[in-house]
Amino acid sequence: MPFKGVLIRNIIFLSVIFIIMTGCCTNKRLCRTCPVCSATQPSLPAPPALPLEPFTPSITLEVGKDNIENFQFYISETMILKHEDGGIDGGVYEIGFIAGTGFTHIRSINDTIIISSNTEGIFESISEDEETIYISFDEGLNIMFNINYGFGGRYQWLGGTVEYMGHFYNVDFDELNPPILLIKMDRRRTDDNELREAQGRVVPGRSNP
Repeated sequence: MPFKGVLIRNIIFLSVIFIIMTGCCTNKRLCRTCPVCSATQPSLPAPPALPLEPFTPSITLEVGKDNIENFQFYISETMILKHEDGGIDGGVYEIGFIAGTGFTHIRSINDTIIISSNTEGIFESISEDEETIYISFDEGLNIMFNINYGFGGRYQWLGGTVEYMGHFYNVDFDELNPPILLIKMDRRRTDDNELREAQGRVVPGRSNP
């Protein structure tokens, strides 16, 4: 009766698998580790992203000046840095002792760097009066932002040129919506409320009537 024995073993094996899967699907803790069930389980939602907010002197007061270097900074609007350079070389080719053909060589160098909105930057330095802060958006590319008290005390690009790798770059930006510095702040509030009744105090050596 070998066939009957194999059939019985298969039935027992399938029954055990069914019991395991049924028990797994009724146990949330086991279900997370089950290779069958885990594929159908919804993933846990990601924590909500912290919103970006303008960096201002009031935040420096909240976290402390020494902690500014730990911030991840962002730029609100796109800045386009442009550098143009070149020159003209001229002369006459000489072939032996006989004057040859004249020539000119015009060299033109156009270098453009784009700092897109929401590009990350790191802290470089801040002035003693905290009016000016330098943020680096690339190796050696430090941008100066100044407080604009007429714009809510935000650190803002106020125009001018940017020095990078020994060259000066002109900056194109939206003057109606100039770039400002942004950061992320995890703001939480905890209220501890306690209510109790005062027990009163008696002068030593006396008792209440």
